[in-house]
Amino acid sequence: MILSPGQIISNTYEIIEKIGSGGMSIVYKAKHIKLNRYVTLKVMREEHMSDDEFLERFRIEARAVASLSHPNIVGVYDVVTDGRVNYIVMEYVDGLTLKNLIAKRAPFSNDEILGVAIQINDALTHAHQNGIVHRDIKPQNILVTKQGLIKVTDFGIARTADTNTLSAKDQTMGSVHYFSPEQAKGGFVDAKSDMYSLGILMYEMATSELPFDGDSPVSVALMQVNEPLPDIRSKNPEISEDVDSIIRRLTDKLAKRRYPSDGELSDALKAAIAAPAERGRDRLQNTLSISGVEFERLQQEIRRDNELSDDYEYEGDDYGDDFDEYDEDERKADHRIIIAAIAAAALVVVVIAFILWPRTPADTSVAMPRIEGMRYEDAVELLKGMGFELSVNQELYSEEVPKGLVITQNYSSGARLIPGASYTGDRAIKVNVSLGPTTFDAPNLVGIDIAAARERFAPFAQTSGCALSIEVVADPDAPKDQVVSQYPEAGEPLKWGAALTVYVSAGKTATVFAPKVTGLSEDEARKKLIDFKLTPGRADYRASDMYESGVVMSQSVNPGRETPEGTVVDIVVSTGQSAASASPPPSGEPTTPSPTPEPTESEPPTPSPTPRERTIRVMIDVGAGTFLNEDESAAVAVYRRSGGNLVQLWTGTAMAADFPINPEVTGSGTQEIVVFINGTEVGSQMVSFGS
Repeated sequence: MILSPGQIISNTYEIIEKIGSGGMSIVYKAKHIKLNRYVTLKVMREEHMSDDEFLERFRIEARAVASLSHPNIVGVYDVVTDGRVNYIVMEYVDGLTLKNLIAKRAPFSNDEILGVAIQINDALTHAHQNGIVHRDIKPQNILVTKQGLIKVTDFGIARTADTNTLSAKDQTMGSVHYFSPEQAKGGFVDAKSDMYSLGILMYEMATSELPFDGDSPVSVALMQVNEPLPDIRSKNPEISEDVDSIIRRLTDKLAKRRYPSDGELSDALKAAIAAPAERGRDRLQNTLSISGVEFERLQQEIRRDNELSDDYEYEGDDYGDDFDEYDEDERKADHRIIIAAIAAAALVVVVIAFILWPRTPADTSVAMPRIEGMRYEDAVELLKGMGFELSVNQELYSEEVPKGLVITQNYSSGARLIPGASYTGDRAIKVNVSLGPTTFDAPNLVGIDIAAARERFAPFAQTSGCALSIEVVADPDAPKDQVVSQYPEAGEPLKWGAALTVYVSAGKTATVFAPKVTGLSEDEARKKLIDFKLTPGRADYRASDMYESGVVMSQSVNPGRETPEGTVVDIVVSTGQSAASASPPPSGEPTTPSPTPEPTESEPPTPSPTPRERTIRVMIDVGAGTFLNEDESAAVAVYRRSGGNLVQLWTGTAMAADFPINPEVTGSGTQEIVVFINGTEVGSQMVSFGS
């Protein structure tokens, strides 16, 4: 359907002007009347309107692309069917196509090539993670804003990563100058096909030429399959070895020899940036360093060249610039010729492969798309188009996810599913759907015993998703097990899934503050615990480089903690240095340092040599389940005590299960080393750093 300037569709969009066309659609600049902003409308051609299969694919795949949200992808706002008009509403980008800039400014510098490629790869990474392959990466589909930001557009032939939806007609879509050998041969197309196209695009930026060109699409396709990539550095000696290497790996004829993942490609591109100190994102954003004046001049030149009245042109949705001169019948004929020619050229290879290669079952699996954040109805339709059924597992309230959107999916994005397989029962594909945010009035649990409180709270928990947290407190005025207070108080709001904390009386049992027993002998520690009306518990024995044999290293109840009388306190006792760190003198006798002789009056004192600093490891062991609970994290600090001052040597954090830990500290001579856990001194030890 041809639309005219000034025409209003869906009572929302005013057509400003036509800005491009392709085999599948016509593209317009339009204005959202209510929001007063420009958008791009991609309107399906009228000849496709009677093709129900095409329409269904258009809607499903357009919605899949609409789920993408990334700064380097042209945003898709809506997919609309309005009577006889089907169109996609997209972000309007005031910029130039990369094809325009290559024609005007190529060859690019190494950093410009890498900066563009990094942003394109970021966009493709996001699409691939959501199960979408672009299949038509070319400079006509890359927009560059005035700020140098790259925007990938035209997912018109993008497909979910599903081998079963590829037909012979689909497989050769994409511009012949940029598509991969596997696309040319009608084979399986995945993320590595997009990598190949990116490599060809980088070659063009580096040399201002296409690596493969011919008199017809068929000859170009055959070159993509059979011809080696021309030497880059002979055409542009300024291209670095790193950039040359990346392009050659991306354009390897065998997909398995390209980069294993988008992430590894990203690492290679960033590592190749020439100036390490300038590898920040700000440097990459202004990729092409075009001044505002130059940008405007280029826009005006390109408008005149294209005889268009706007900033950029969408140069073909299905076939790109390589097929612009052909009509629809010729396009279909060319596709058949490409397939036939390549099939004939590869026949010998196929026969040999059939004879020699081991037989393996064809991979018919498809990638589960990311549907978290999608409307449930759209997710159902997307999965239905892939041949699967989707159902709701639970409807949950959520503070973060708006009502009606998918919160979580039980099959993660990228998981391989097999069309035709039975996904029922425990294997069913299900999602949790948001009911939106809400709050609940906290029930009153004060004044009843904890058993009754649990019973009263149970139905509230089922409705609200909230949990009951119990804290035992000393309250001699309340009976044992009675709830004495709660937080939040009765009637105050509780968010979905939040915790209601109740404080339960420990009864009339008196409480004491636990004493510090670390640093004492085992007998002294037990006696002190009894004096404080606590019960000495189990003693564990462990080697320690910080504590002398027989000295308590840690205790199960922190010093100063209020605890009921009679509480059992376990301790950990040092057995002295471990065998690895102990180094007794050869005689087995303790070594006594010789006294330093006093200087005579006639001799000035000889200054002692400054001790040499050394780095050693010390062992800190507080004992999981003794000083800390198993799931507790502790702030650990090691100090050197000098006179009355403390000098920090090391800080860190550790879970109780991580102990013993062995941090490195630096010092000289013999020093008193002091260890603090969560701000409390837990022990000290004289440590020798050597002479």
